[in-house]
Amino acid sequence: ALLRDLRFHRPGEDHPGSGEDLLVAHLDHGMRAGSERDAQWLAGICRAWGLPFVAHRPPRAPRNEEEARTARYDFLEAVRAEVGGVAILTAHHADDQAETVLFRILRGTGLAGLRGIPSRRGAIHRPMLHLSRSQIESYVRRHGVPYRTDPTNALLRYTRNRIRHE
Repeated sequence: ALLRDLRFHRPGEDHPGSGEDLLVAHLDHGMRAGSERDAQWLAGICRAWGLPFVAHRPPRAPRNEEEARTARYDFLEAVRAEVGGVAILTAHHADDQAETVLFRILRGTGLAGLRGIPSRRGAIHRPMLHLSRSQIESYVRRHGVPYRTDPTNALLRYTRNRIRHE
């Protein structure tokens, strides 16, 4: 939904850049079987929409979600710096925000952790943070936006998934 919006609509204050200067970057963590197909699928979308695409798979898969998150942001920042990009945009949404706050409460956060995910920090912008998952799903259906679902999102062995589903 974010990529379609950026590609086919004029940017606003929350959307730095435009469809003409987007670069799509994807890190395949290699943490699950078949993850390389996500990169191949996204490369196809980018070809169809005329967008440049860069993907990377580290030589060793991260051991956990925290390592994966760190690797992902390190990769995105390296790509941004290499191309002289203005911003990194992610599609975090309001449901992610709620999950993050609950996750931090369960881990014993202080007051700072209750703030949740910032809409902007440095070069990272999260323009969809004010939208709920259901609003995004409605947009996707209305505009026929293709998407993939990560099957690990249904696995309850991950705390964040238990928060989401239970």
